[in-house]
Amino acid sequence: MPEAVGAITKRMNLIARCRLLVSHLKLRHAHKLMVAVLGGSVVLLGIAMLVLPGPAILVIPLGLAILATEFLWARRWLKRARALLPNGNKQSAGFASPPAMLIPHRHYLLILAALFSIWWVAMAIHPLDRSAWLLENALALAGVALLAVFHRRLLFSRVSYTLIFVFMCLHQVGAHYTYSEVPYDVWFQRLTGRTFNSLVGWERNNFDRVVHFSYGLLLAYPVREIFLRVVNVRGFWGYFLPLDLTMSTSMLYELAEWATAAAFGGELGQAYLGTQGDEWDAHKDMALASLGAVVAMSITAAINWRLQRDFAREWVESFRVKHKAPLGEDEMARMARKQK
Repeated sequence: MPEAVGAITKRMNLIARCRLLVSHLKLRHAHKLMVAVLGGSVVLLGIAMLVLPGPAILVIPLGLAILATEFLWARRWLKRARALLPNGNKQSAGFASPPAMLIPHRHYLLILAALFSIWWVAMAIHPLDRSAWLLENALALAGVALLAVFHRRLLFSRVSYTLIFVFMCLHQVGAHYTYSEVPYDVWFQRLTGRTFNSLVGWERNNFDRVVHFSYGLLLAYPVREIFLRVVNVRGFWGYFLPLDLTMSTSMLYELAEWATAAAFGGELGQAYLGTQGDEWDAHKDMALASLGAVVAMSITAAINWRLQRDFAREWVESFRVKHKAPLGEDEMARMARKQK
């Protein structure tokens, strides 16, 4: 009898170990997939910046560094890139190790802050219109200040900080040239011999449309992180509310843009507004920001659906009524009775 109990115990321990191993492999696979999606997106964005305006020289190595945390080929590319630099053959002992995720979280944030500061200073030198540059930077710098003030209470993930960093760099390009005058067509023509607008059939400077789309695509995920960690939303609402806030803040920005342009008037107001004669400019900007947020939340939902065991159950649970008693005037009446 004791031998049978011992055999059963050993078998149960073996089953438990197998389950633990499977769970570990799934977690490992999930982390690898997240790194591939994030790092690949950053690298593709950096490659696009070789033609379109943006800090490609900063973004591409950042994407490779993220990929290098899981993929050997990315580490090799990083080594090759390092070999092209002065003293590149003198590699540090830890370079072969994945650099991005081994950097402490706050150090990673400081690196991004330093890179953005360098980019901001570069874009602040001789902008096309200094007054328009100041107007464009007022709201952006206010956002950076809020991130700096609250970073101890709410430290975002590396993913969120990277997305915010890329968006802010794109915005600084638009502020430097004014959005309607960013010379991406000239840059593309120097590289290929033809303009980008003629290639895709555009008739206006659409850099502002690209940035409005990027607003939803790049910032919806950090907004989702706020809703998950501060408001504690789950399921459907963890995807809908970031989309909803992106759409509403995009509308508020268009109203603020209109009010600012009306207040300053003249060429400065027109340069800040940047409609380029399109009466539906504000509507298209809001639609593109919304589309970017839809894409971002769809990608996030697809990844979570693939990796999260209770994904469907969490969505169903999110629609369950949490408070049976109606609110509104009934709730006000209950609060009034409690005070008596």
